[in-house]
Amino acid sequence: MTGFENTGDVEPKDWFATAMRAAGVGMAAAGLAGFLLEGASAEPSTDDESAIEMDPEPSG
Repeated sequence: MTGFENTGDVEPKDWFATAMRAAGVGMAAAGLAGFLLEGASAEPSTDDESAIEMDPEPSG
């Protein structure tokens, strides 16, 4: 049978563990920023801007 044996004895390299921690922190920060930006864009605007309706151009 091919495969890995004694995988419990394998330790990650220091640079790999640091890189994975940094990637995790970066993803968490990006998710939080996206959440905050989405919440800011969902707030109702106080300006008196009305939606502009446009008729589709006739084809042909």
